[in-house]
Amino acid sequence: MLKTLFIAGAASVALAASAQAGMVVTFPSTIEIPENNNFQSYLNGIGLDVYASTGASITFDRSGTLKFEYLGAESGFDNVFHYGANSFAEDNDLDTGLEFMFEVSVSAGAWEGYFTSSGRPGKTFYPGVEEFGILLSANDASGLNTNTLWIALDDQKVDDDDNHDDFIIRVTFIPDRDVPEPAMIGLLGFGLLGIGAARRRRI
Repeated sequence: MLKTLFIAGAASVALAASAQAGMVVTFPSTIEIPENNNFQSYLNGIGLDVYASTGASITFDRSGTLKFEYLGAESGFDNVFHYGANSFAEDNDLDTGLEFMFEVSVSAGAWEGYFTSSGRPGKTFYPGVEEFGILLSANDASGLNTNTLWIALDDQKVDDDDNHDDFIIRVTFIPDRDVPEPAMIGLLGFGLLGIGAARRRRI
């Protein structure tokens, strides 16, 4: 009985923790990150080996704050990422140290960030187009709910340099804290289950 309660309690904590995610990613298919991506080794090392692009979407299932961090870029063009009134220009840096870009507050609903490039004047690249890549694990399924996401630009999708390494960004979703955190509620419930089981064993 105690073992069953332990399993149930652990499951409730896991569900509560997953509820703290905030970004929902859908996609029809993925493609392996190619060898000519200058950051392939780094990305593979953190569990990212495929990307989604055409037909993909990013939405939020709650309000929170997005933190953007710049990983690096390999591009001969001037590329910029925009979100709301904020923007950040890449510097063609092949280092893999994360650099803080900016933070924005978001509500439940659609993603609004996009890339622009001097190599494609007048174009904006949002999720769902070929140029906007969402980097994923091969085990990730469409409908992924996560609080950490990697996005990347391919500024010359029509060229041979087809590899989404022209601007790579890590996005972290920090949920608003206006209500008791589900993870804490789950832990409290798990603790109460354990206390109740221990009392019954002593009687």
